[in-house]
Amino acid sequence: MSLSLSFEEALEQLDKIVKQLEEGKVSLEESMKIFEQGQILKKYCLEKIDHAIMKIEQISIKDHG
Repeated sequence: MSLSLSFEEALEQLDKIVKQLEEGKVSLEESMKIFEQGQILKKYCLEKIDHAIMKIEQISIKDHG
């Protein structure tokens, strides 16, 4: 995914989306659009976390290898 956000920025945007959806003050069409954006941000955040875990594991292997 090619978003140019930090993990923290993506998570903040995702939090805003969740709040918007929870409030229920947007139309169905807008809710679907927002939900889709949320799914993209969720995937992006999970990829960032997976990448960080891999780096930590590599560092740990180097330290114990």
